[in-house]
Amino acid sequence: KALKNASYVDADEPLTDPRTAGYVEGYLKPLRITSMLDALVQVSGRRLGLLCLEHVDKPHRWERDEVHFACQFADKIALALLNRARQDAQNILRASEVRYRRLFESAKDGILILDAVTATIVDVNPFLIELLGFDREEVLGRKVWELGFLKDIFASEANFVELQEKGYVRYDDLALEARDGRRIDVEFVSNVYLVNEQRVVQCNIRDISKRTRAEAALRVSENKYHGLFEATRDALVTLGPPHWRFISGNPAAVSMFGARTEQNLVSHNPWEASPERQPDGRLSSEKAMEMIQRAIREGSHSFEWTHRRIGGGEFAADVLLTRVSEGDGPILYATIRDVTESKAAEEALAASLQEKKALLREVRHRVKNNLQ
Repeated sequence: KALKNASYVDADEPLTDPRTAGYVEGYLKPLRITSMLDALVQVSGRRLGLLCLEHVDKPHRWERDEVHFACQFADKIALALLNRARQDAQNILRASEVRYRRLFESAKDGILILDAVTATIVDVNPFLIELLGFDREEVLGRKVWELGFLKDIFASEANFVELQEKGYVRYDDLALEARDGRRIDVEFVSNVYLVNEQRVVQCNIRDISKRTRAEAALRVSENKYHGLFEATRDALVTLGPPHWRFISGNPAAVSMFGARTEQNLVSHNPWEASPERQPDGRLSSEKAMEMIQRAIREGSHSFEWTHRRIGGGEFAADVLLTRVSEGDGPILYATIRDVTESKAAEEALAASLQEKKALLREVRHRVKNNLQ
């Protein structure tokens, strides 16, 4: 408390001095301290510690030059601590700058650093130079709107003022033009922030050309698949977990099952579009899940099945289930072919063969009897 309003305490008789009364029993008497001088170590009002000078067993009266020396020494300690703290901070800053520079130089994204006031480019990393084919010297010191490859972002000083006001600009799909005329699809993000009390703009430019080409190829593939899916004469449906309901169906499937629309079809699962039991007597719901699990396990599975149209009426079908990985898990593509007519033809042929065999046996029997 005594040091709240003073920079030192000079207690010639600390056992009776009110400024040190709180230390008598726990500190002064056990250590036989008969006089003490404490000088405050502080920097800019922040207290860092105390410099303690003490006499033991013998009384001592502190002279003015001793008090002055103690206070000066405490100030020197404070200055040394301050210099050490500054040095540590500078070392940390240098290490941070080195780490940032290494990241800046080795980053696989393009990085531009601009003066947020003048819009002058103050730094550019090697990746962006290589990506666009420009020389570093061509870029540094230029106004950002003077660079042709950024003309769609900063067409004029007015565009840059907008960035200054907003502090953030993002473009998810932007085309830059390289020096050789190549089009490069990029993701562009810029932020305004303070560095040593100076506003700067950091522009991060990520090459997404491979991703956009892959997305374009995927769209072409999806359109091609969708066209085939819609145009094929075979009934095609997709089934998805966890309940393995129909999730899509082509026009041939909608017609085959007698549904009004695709939405009407996908409100059912395979065993709901089947009689209660299959020809072998097994429950359709039980056997359908067995076929599905086998296709999931083996990759594909084909089998004969009896389906039922939504409006009634059963038909025989050949079914091929094929596992396809999509999103978070597998789905099944089902190709369903109505074989009712071919089954009927096979049965008619079999019946005809049986009749012919019976007739042949009768002829043989009569010939044999005549010969006897």
